[in-house]
Amino acid sequence: MTTMQKIFVLENTEIRQTGDGNTYGVTHVLAKTTNYMKLHEVHLPGKFTGKFSSSERKFLFIKGYSQKEEGLIRIIDKSLVITLNFSPRLQKYVYFKK
Repeated sequence: MTTMQKIFVLENTEIRQTGDGNTYGVTHVLAKTTNYMKLHEVHLPGKFTGKFSSSERKFLFIKGYSQKEEGLIRIIDKSLVITLNFSPRLQKYVYFKK
């Protein structure tokens, strides 16, 4: 998928290790594609775990990802992850439509 998607990171990234020693992260987000109404699991390579961990309860833009019908979002090494910077006053308030 080549479009950019806005996601909201809900929790700290869990670091896991493959059998060959490579690390990857797993976390849960809400995504714009489902109007922030569905929980999505995200798998990401080790190089992005720091950016996701420091973005807990914040918005990110992602590009170059794949999304399965069941909701899994997979980010690869070539993906683009952009941190959104808001004023501290705005970061406290996150509203979701019902």
